[in-house]
Amino acid sequence: MLHSLTAVFAVCSICFVQIHLLQISQTSNPYMNKLLYSFWSLLFMASIVLTTSCGTEEEDVTPAAPSITVTGIADPAAATANVGQAVSFTVSVVAPGGFNVIRVDKTVGTGATADYDEKAKDPGQTITAYSYSFTYTPTADVAGQDVTFDFVIVDDNGKQVQHTFVLTVNEPEMLNRTAVLLGGQKNTTQGSFYNTIDNAIYLMAAAKSNKEKVDFVYYYGATNKATIAAPTSQGAKEIYTATDLTGMTNTTDLVKVTTNFDAITKSSHITGVWAEKVNTSVADQVTDLKVGDVFAFQLASTRGYRIGVAKVTTIEGADYNSTAQKITLHIKMQSVDN
Repeated sequence: MLHSLTAVFAVCSICFVQIHLLQISQTSNPYMNKLLYSFWSLLFMASIVLTTSCGTEEEDVTPAAPSITVTGIADPAAATANVGQAVSFTVSVVAPGGFNVIRVDKTVGTGATADYDEKAKDPGQTITAYSYSFTYTPTADVAGQDVTFDFVIVDDNGKQVQHTFVLTVNEPEMLNRTAVLLGGQKNTTQGSFYNTIDNAIYLMAAAKSNKEKVDFVYYYGATNKATIAAPTSQGAKEIYTATDLTGMTNTTDLVKVTTNFDAITKSSHITGVWAEKVNTSVADQVTDLKVGDVFAFQLASTRGYRIGVAKVTTIEGADYNSTAQKITLHIKMQSVDN
């Protein structure tokens, strides 16, 4: 449009100048002839400059940047969920310049941003609309924190649009078992086998009937002294015999810690204690326990990898042959799977 108006102005200017130059040639006043001739010549040159300068302007004809619409969730910008609760929605993209790629970044709390997902068009394909299905299920390690997702959509011309979604993950309940009493291998009246999830204590016969639920056992060894062990540990097999422990396959990991047990007041604290120790000295039993000792444990995969922290509050019958062998634990553990 601008180019057309410029061209019309130029043509009109040229015609106008030509007409007046003709008039100048017919006037009888030499002085006026010279003056008018100079004026109209300058006007003609100005019209040429204006025409040239306007003609160099470039109009942006690139298609508009992509736009997005989020559906399937009440608030497209934020939501709240519990650990294990899936959050899903659809991101619909309209890209006049051709959809190229959608990238999703994830940030937990104030931590570093990491790649979460990426979807691109097929090579050689040209599409102007795209639908992306998003699903995320928070785990216990992000409990009590905000998880931020940034969606970046880029078109074939490099234009892009960004959308941010923030998920607040609720802190799950912390299970607090204040007095878990286990008997040693010589104690025939107090169970030695512990089901941490159901807070159930079994004697040998009941343990065999619930073998898939036994997370750890207590024994008092001649060398290891007061010991909490996974049923798969060599120490437990030597005390209770491998035959008695047949089918008890939960490979619980355990490790002594120096954390302030009383300061553990919520589930995320438990996760933090284990995170500090998971790569150091983790074993299938903790030995030579004494009153006041604290240890952390993580259950087997079949038990949801749940994490707990326990403190020894009493030890009785501290002798390999005593029939009064007992240990009391105060246990704090996660209520949801990892």
